[in-house]
Amino acid sequence: MKLYTIPPAPHESVIVTLTGTLRPDSTSVPVSNAGDLWPAPNIATIFDRSLGKAETIYYEGKTANTLTGVIRGYEGRTGIYEWVPYDNAQGQPMVQVTNALTSSFQDRVRKNMALVEDAINELGTGAGTVQSIPINTIQDIVSNLLN
Repeated sequence: MKLYTIPPAPHESVIVTLTGTLRPDSTSVPVSNAGDLWPAPNIATIFDRSLGKAETIYYEGKTANTLTGVIRGYEGRTGIYEWVPYDNAQGQPMVQVTNALTSSFQDRVRKNMALVEDAINELGTGAGTVQSIPINTIQDIVSNLLN
């Protein structure tokens, strides 16, 4: 059983702003302060409330003001858009980036719980034994529970 990787998440979500144009083939995302976002590797959402659109991305690393190693439209859950930072009439940035808990994160937690429950049920019915569970599966379970 291979568990789904769950990226690290601190207690709070923050929002930073997009600071440069993001084309569909871009592999880095310029933001106002990447240090405010969750540790890499991780997932984030780029969104514009005024246009009602959002895109989930995966980032492998980050510098002071850039998310790097970016995979766009992560897990096929959203489209891949061209993003252009702009200000509204009040001078506020409109395109923002956040690590708020995404449906992808929630799906991974649910899938991992189902996998662990299946393994426990198999042991409880006598259909399996601890010896029938590969050591790397046990290590994955423990690692994901500790992280």
